[in-house]
Amino acid sequence: MKNEYDITKATGFNPGLEAKRFELMRPVKVKTIGNLSYSDVEKIMWENTANGWQPAWEEIIEEDTPELDTVTVQNVVSAENQHLTVHQTTIPIPLDLFPVCTGMSLSQIMNYTESICEREHWQPTYRNRMIALDHLNMG
Repeated sequence: MKNEYDITKATGFNPGLEAKRFELMRPVKVKTIGNLSYSDVEKIMWENTANGWQPAWEEIIEEDTPELDTVTVQNVVSAENQHLTVHQTTIPIPLDLFPVCTGMSLSQIMNYTESICEREHWQPTYRNRMIALDHLNMG
């Protein structure tokens, strides 16, 4: 039997969920990303996005958490100028690493990490956003 919360790999499971209001980027608070590196998390995020698979993170759903959508696709152009068809991207925010995020809304977290990335002239990758949260955690 499949472990529902095996966060070490993409699930390969698509429940066919379609959100009433689709959002391409879906930040969500999660209990943990375990011992995975940010690069490993990015790989899992990409597999889920490319295939429309349900993320394996144990999510903490709050009022402002966007709905999961594994059906809707978007056409985007990559940095290499390739046309790609992608599904929703779930961005896990691990509360065990960043307990300061517990009292913040998802939009506050995303706005904060985006502003730090912009200030530091970083690409707003998952890794860079988590580094920004690490600095918030230390404050």
